[in-house]
Amino acid sequence: METISVIIPAYNAEATIVRACRSVLEQSHKNVELLVVNDGSRDGTGAALDALAAQDSRLKCIHKENGGVSAARNSALERMTGEYFTFLDSDDEMEPGALESLLEKARETGADVVCGSFSSIKPDGTVLTHRYVEEQTIWTELETLENSLKDHPATHTVWGKLYRSTTLGHLRFEPGRNIHEDGYYVFEAALCRPKMVVTDIPAIRHYLRVRRSAQEPYSDKFLCLTYFADKKYERIEKEYPRYLPLAENIRIKGRIAMLNSMRLVKGPEARQQERMAAAFVRSHARYYIPESRGDRITFWAARLGLMGLYRWLYCLYARI
Repeated sequence: METISVIIPAYNAEATIVRACRSVLEQSHKNVELLVVNDGSRDGTGAALDALAAQDSRLKCIHKENGGVSAARNSALERMTGEYFTFLDSDDEMEPGALESLLEKARETGADVVCGSFSSIKPDGTVLTHRYVEEQTIWTELETLENSLKDHPATHTVWGKLYRSTTLGHLRFEPGRNIHEDGYYVFEAALCRPKMVVTDIPAIRHYLRVRRSAQEPYSDKFLCLTYFADKKYERIEKEYPRYLPLAENIRIKGRIAMLNSMRLVKGPEARQQERMAAAFVRSHARYYIPESRGDRITFWAARLGLMGLYRWLYCLYARI
């Protein structure tokens, strides 16, 4: 039976890491290689992992200096031996039977990537189920790339998917870039022209946290959102120029995502980046493909030059 390598990056995850690991080790598919990267944690994460590894030899703990989630995942990718691999965040859980169901679907269809559905767990315990499709959908050759450029929700995250190692095991994350690295990894996978099957198989229980990043002071990490969008454009311009209009849409959405993430961030650097992002949205507006209601509001605020008013209203809403 095929081995599945499960990769978990962990930083100061003492409160949740054992729960995440047990959700993998207790899967009905037992031939699992669990690679957990302790990314320089300062709490009891390392000790908890060592104790769990002593109980189950399938868990391999990699202790390293802190380098961010991308470098942590790369450390595990270098060591994995499974015919298939997948990712899990340290504060999430794998649904019971997920690996077995995803693997069966990969065997049945010959897919290089099998994507499952997920549930979001709110801090109050409310469960929201998210399905990307109503019935199984198969993307072949460039269809996966097209859907990535159309910003299909199934291409947003690396977790919740089973990847074939012989097709995609060579891919790596860009060290030092730890925001929106998920979407770019899936984009690079799409450039390999994989056969991707999108299903409604329950795969992940994703625990939502109270968002605090918007209250932080401005830093260059916010630029990762536009960095990866521009990098996608450069790859498309070089390799698939016929998709340039879709790549422009991705660049606009990268700016919108950055504007959303900085709504409560103060300081001259934040306002300078805000002005540059809004100017880009205005000059490339014809390429925008509307999606979520929140993004549409930000798009029109940027296009009409109303970001100051929009931020004020959002701050008022946040206080209320």
